[in-house]
Amino acid sequence: MKNVVSDRGFLSYILDSMDEILILIDCGLRVKYVNLVAEKSLELEGVHYQDKHIYSDLNFFQLPSDYEKNY
Repeated sequence: MKNVVSDRGFLSYILDSMDEILILIDCGLRVKYVNLVAEKSLELEGVHYQDKHIYSDLNFFQLPSDYEKNY
């Protein structure tokens, strides 16, 4: 059991079994993980999204026009 719990695949199994959309991003707003529900809901199946910027590369959300000025 210890090997199963420490295996990265086990964590992926848990995250992929969720019914909610889950997108993990790093502090630079780059996508690190998208679960299966998110892939299907956002039509990302077959799209290379790993390490892409969530705003500028993937256009998941629209930024306000003054975003660069404020941040």
